Amino acid sequence: MKFATVLLSLTMALPLTVTAAQKHQKMDTDGDGKISRAEWNGPADMFDKLDANHDGYITADERPRGRGFDMTKMDTNHDGKISKDEWKGRPQMFDRLDTNHDGFITNDEMKNRQKKN
Repeated sequence: MKFATVLLSLTMALPLTVTAAQKHQKMDTDGDGKISRAEWNGPADMFDKLDANHDGYITADERPRGRGFDMTKMDTNHDGKISKDEWKGRPQMFDRLDTNHDGFITNDEMKNRQKKN
């Protein structure tokens, strides 16, 4: 049963990763490999969250990934945990990852989540 769950999760994650790359490419109307604020067609506050280095562009390495998780990119205040303000993904996913419901995602919570899957 656990194997089937993992297999289903991996099967579902792959199309999401491709879709994210396709969305990035579609929004990049001038083909320069990055999305400017003018090209962005999502919520303005999400652009600001995704533009991690605040250079006015979302590059491929700044967009959320369907797989993997790099806390250092989201942990903008470098306190070793991700707050809701720093979170770049869907709020529902934050709530699922914040297993102790203290308003932060820690490395331990991520490691425990990965062990369960």
